[in-house]
Amino acid sequence: MNTCSFFSNQNSKFEWMFSKFPIINQQYQLTDEFNVVRNGVVKQRQFHLINNYLIIKSKKGKTKWVNYENAKLAIVNDDLHGYGLSLQKGNDKFDFFGDVEIWFNSMRRFAIQSDFDFFYVLEKQIGSGSFSQVFLARNKYDGHEYAVKYILKKEEIVEIDKQQLVKEISILRQLQHQSIIKLHETFETSDAVYLVMEYFKGGDFLQFIEEKQDGMFTEEQIAIIIYKLLKVIHYLHQKGIMHRDLKPENILFKEKGVIESLCLGDFGLADFYNKEGNYLFTRCGTPGYVAPELLQDQQYDYKVDIFSIGIIMFILLTGKEPFQGDYHQKVQSNYFGNIDLSNIKNLTDIGKDFLRRILQVNPQKRLNANQALYHYWFQMFKLAKPMLLNNNNKVKSMKRLSQIEIKNPSLNTLALISPRLSRQQSKDKDKGSLPLSPNPHLQNCFTSRQQYSPRMSTHFTLNSLVLANKEKQCLRSRIQNLMKY
Repeated sequence: MNTCSFFSNQNSKFEWMFSKFPIINQQYQLTDEFNVVRNGVVKQRQFHLINNYLIIKSKKGKTKWVNYENAKLAIVNDDLHGYGLSLQKGNDKFDFFGDVEIWFNSMRRFAIQSDFDFFYVLEKQIGSGSFSQVFLARNKYDGHEYAVKYILKKEEIVEIDKQQLVKEISILRQLQHQSIIKLHETFETSDAVYLVMEYFKGGDFLQFIEEKQDGMFTEEQIAIIIYKLLKVIHYLHQKGIMHRDLKPENILFKEKGVIESLCLGDFGLADFYNKEGNYLFTRCGTPGYVAPELLQDQQYDYKVDIFSIGIIMFILLTGKEPFQGDYHQKVQSNYFGNIDLSNIKNLTDIGKDFLRRILQVNPQKRLNANQALYHYWFQMFKLAKPMLLNNNNKVKSMKRLSQIEIKNPSLNTLALISPRLSRQQSKDKDKGSLPLSPNPHLQNCFTSRQQYSPRMSTHFTLNSLVLANKEKQCLRSRIQNLMKY
């Protein structure tokens, strides 16, 4: 059993910055005064909270700030100073005391807690993956059901898999969209990691397609579905994130069969765009859904997700995948990316034009998310309004999108690690290699339809500091129970 932390080690410490905090696009902010104890001396400081950044100002106006993401978070009770919050990285510890209730509620999204069993009970398994299991769990205090991704710290989990998990968590924390699964909180014990997410009972999009009674979708229904997916992907791309594993199994329903409740899930292969093409896993996704350039050892960008949406649209129109055959045949066909659209009859000419544009083998000719959203096909169904842009503005818009990069140093460190196969992926060598590729283990970088695809999603957001009465009572009850120990 590997008992080491996935998020820090004994040498980890807080990297305090003694400068003016840079202006960022803040989602929510808290301000209050807390007591800080240093060498037995109590000093009052003004605290500000912006997402995963803690900013502290002294009475003399001096400022220091720190990124506390993945620090251990706990409520503490001191005989002299009362209740407070403790943040810890490795052996580096920072405590502050005062009215910490709402601060705990905000900071737990970005930090790591350790007392999972105190608040949750696992009821039954509802999914599994290479190194993880998904359980239906119940909160002991509010009675709500949640989906919990459980990762046992086995010796066979190699370092790159730990790093990918940390990156997945970091990405989920940054996403606040009604149609994207939202990480609630994260726990780590000596033997496991727990990702707490809301449990959705609506199933996934693959089930929805298979259970459709008449077996066909109207063109307008398809337009509504694709438009909603593009809206979500456009949001991701604006954040500098590529999903890289779009497929029906990773599209979930909050409510069974309700198109408006579609949610995008499973960010296990998502990554931040890097113009140098350096990723933990350069080649990843599911054979039959990935963009050709991802298979061809070419550098790629956000448009790999657009091609995958085109594959989903093709399936909605025809009831079958465009690339047929066994695993090797599917990868080889996907490598070239040529799809015959001549037999599609249940689509208008403008709809066919849209499909051809998002399934372009050449990514330079493929629409990006913003261009796709304003295609006339969606205007025809009154989903989008016309947008007039001259060619120069279009070029500038695309250039801005391609240059989005995350500035968080910890994330850049992960992105610069040389891509390689995970231990589990290396076990699949017997599946054969793609003769057209210089990489003999090409297909081993991809997921299969039999791999982890839990029928769940999450929902957690803090859009306001004014909590609903019931939620506030549950939170207060939880904190009060913490304070007893």
